[in-house]
Amino acid sequence: MIKRILIGFILLGSILSWVVCASDLDGIIADCNDCHGQDGLSTESDIPILAGQSYLVLEDALLAYAANERVCKESDYRHGDTSRPATTMCKIAAGLGEDDIEALSEHYEGLSFIGVKQDFDSVLVKKGTAIHKRHCEKCHSEGGSIADDDAGLLAGQWTP
Repeated sequence: MIKRILIGFILLGSILSWVVCASDLDGIIADCNDCHGQDGLSTESDIPILAGQSYLVLEDALLAYAANERVCKESDYRHGDTSRPATTMCKIAAGLGEDDIEALSEHYEGLSFIGVKQDFDSVLVKKGTAIHKRHCEKCHSEGGSIADDDAGLLAGQWTP
């Protein structure tokens, strides 16, 4: 009887642990969306779209931020509680565990990328196309529109 009770407590603990982790992940995703927009679809020209990026690109970026290997500009929260103090991606990523990074990468990879509609200069597009073919096409095929390249979606991101 005691063995059954102990097994029951262990199972209950596992279930509660999973529920707490899931709710923690929901909170982390909500914080991400407070800058990167609902479902990772940024509405701000200085914040990239996360939705639809490959798992590898997202994971690599978060790990690089956590190690201070990427530029980390201070930024205000754009949605949600905007009274929170400004922060950086390096601070945010440093507070994430390995499991959090994996779960976030999986979450945002599973969302649909929707490119930003923005004005553009057709003369610069021609120049940019030539530069892209020379220097970028090897990693960012089809104009940077393929997430499976694991090099980051460029087409449809904010121009800045």
